[in-house]
Amino acid sequence: MAAQIGELSKLQVNNTQAQINSDAETAKRLQDEERERERLRKETEEKDLALAKQCNEEEQTALQEPIPAQPSHAIKTRNKNKRKAVVEVMKRAERNSRRVIEPVGLNEEPLDEEEEEDLEELNRRKKKAVEISTATPSSRPIIAQTSRPPKPASGGFGFGKRTLGISSVWAG
Repeated sequence: MAAQIGELSKLQVNNTQAQINSDAETAKRLQDEERERERLRKETEEKDLALAKQCNEEEQTALQEPIPAQPSHAIKTRNKNKRKAVVEVMKRAERNSRRVIEPVGLNEEPLDEEEEEDLEELNRRKKKAVEISTATPSSRPIIAQTSRPPKPASGGFGFGKRTLGISSVWAG
C-alpha cells in the first residue's frame, strides 16, 4: 500500500507540476498578447496623430487658397436684377439732368438767361413727373383715418363690469 501511495503521490506531483507549467505558459502568452496590444495601440495613436496633423495642414492650405464659389441661381438673378435697376436709374438720371448741378456757393456768378430757362424747364419736368405719379390711381380704395376718442385705461380689461359697488363709486 505504501507503494501505491508513493505512486499516487508521484502522479499528483507530476499533475501539479504540469498544471504549474501550463499556467506559466498561459501567463507568458497573456503577457505577450498584452504587450502586442499595447504596441498596436501606440502605433495606432501615432498613425492617428499623423493623420490628424496631415488633415490640419490640408485644411490650412485649403483655407489659404481661394476656392471659386459658384453663386446660386437666386444670387445670379438678384445680381442681374440689381444691374438692370442700376442701368435704368442711370438712364433716368441722364434724361432728367442735362447739365451738372453745381453746389451753391458764396462766390457764384448769377445765372444768365439761357441757364434760367434750362432751370425752369427742369422744374416743369419735375413738377409734371410728380403730378403723374400722384395722379396714378391705386387698385385699392383709399380709406380715410377717423380720429377715435381715447379709451379709458380699464376699458379693455372688463374692470367694473360685474362689481356694481366699485363702478357706482367711480361713476359718481
